[in-house]
Amino acid sequence: PQHIIDVEKKEAAERAAAAAAAGAEAGGSKQRGGGGSAVSEQVLQLNNELFMVPEAMFRPLDIGLQQAGMAEVVVQAVAGCPAGLAPLLYGQVLLTGGCCNLPGFSERFEYELRTMVPSDFELVVLASEEPELTAWRGASAFAAGDNYWQCVRTKWQYDEQGGGRRGRD
Repeated sequence: PQHIIDVEKKEAAERAAAAAAAGAEAGGSKQRGGGGSAVSEQVLQLNNELFMVPEAMFRPLDIGLQQAGMAEVVVQAVAGCPAGLAPLLYGQVLLTGGCCNLPGFSERFEYELRTMVPSDFELVVLASEEPELTAWRGASAFAAGDNYWQCVRTKWQYDEQGGGRRGRD
């Protein structure tokens, strides 16, 4: 099946080609005037480069990086947890960060992840209306909560006791 990002890429490439043709006919640069002095505006045309960044997050090998893509990283993280938690974790995958605003990103991520998750597990991929703020809002709510001070450590506690849960109860 063709991915949404792939369809968007084709449509955007066609728009970019049309814009490039229009820009070439107009001379390739624009002049903006303001109070008598003209400022030259340079135009940078992006074609395939525009889609290589999100694609690299799914398939880093395409740009020479020997590492897992986003969906595979989620599978590795879940595999590192107790096996009984896997169904719960796959049922609550939360996308955060500005890249989640890219057209088709959530759908593509869910498609990629679904192919790696056991078919008997429910997969739920969630993204808020403003995913670039999700992590901040979660941390803010946690810091404002009643149990915040029971969860944090001072530098002295960390130096003396380490980073584990020992000694916090």
